[in-house]
Amino acid sequence: MKNKNLDSYIDYSNQELRELKLKGSDLRNSNFKFVKIEYADFSFSDLRGSNLWFAVLENGNLEGSNLEGANLQYGRFWSANFKNANFAGARLRYCDLRLADLTKSNLAFAKLQRANLRGSDFSGCNLAFADFSGANLQGSDLSGAKLLVGIDFSGAKLMGADLSNTNLQGSDLSGCNLAFADLSGASLEGSDLSGCNLAFADLSGASLEGSDLSGANFLGTNLDGVKK
Repeated sequence: MKNKNLDSYIDYSNQELRELKLKGSDLRNSNFKFVKIEYADFSFSDLRGSNLWFAVLENGNLEGSNLEGANLQYGRFWSANFKNANFAGARLRYCDLRLADLTKSNLAFAKLQRANLRGSDFSGCNLAFADFSGANLQGSDLSGAKLLVGIDFSGAKLMGADLSNTNLQGSDLSGCNLAFADLSGASLEGSDLSGCNLAFADLSGASLEGSDLSGANFLGTNLDGVKK
């Protein structure tokens, strides 16, 4: 392990480890590029500005960790625990977070373009101005997510996702696939839904006032009680 003579910096890049327990550690700006860890415990650690590019931390525990501004691009974090984590401004492009638990985490201004987020739990998250363009969120739970205003879901795959009672005012959902998604009670005022696939989606009780619905597919969509 290399050391930069900085108290908070460690370098585990390009290593394969069976176990690494660093709960509650100061790991700011540390290097975990290309690391592969069978079981990692970074819970409640400070990972601000750290580099986890192409890191593999499947089933890792990062609950309550601070990943503000961190680079997780191309990383693989299947079924990882990110409850209450802070991802503000973090880079997660092409990241694989399938089945990850992100409940009540902060993803404001995070970059998640083309990320694989299938079956992940985003309930209660702060997603303000996050970029999910082209991401795969099939079957994900975004119910009750907070501050979705200004979010970018353009071209995203949201088939069967739970977006019930979410605030998506002014968001970009153009060209995204929302087939069989649950949007009941959602606030979609002023949102861009042009070219969106809403086949068999549930929009009951949703508000679509001022939204752009040009070219959208409403085959079999539940529009009971929709406000236009």
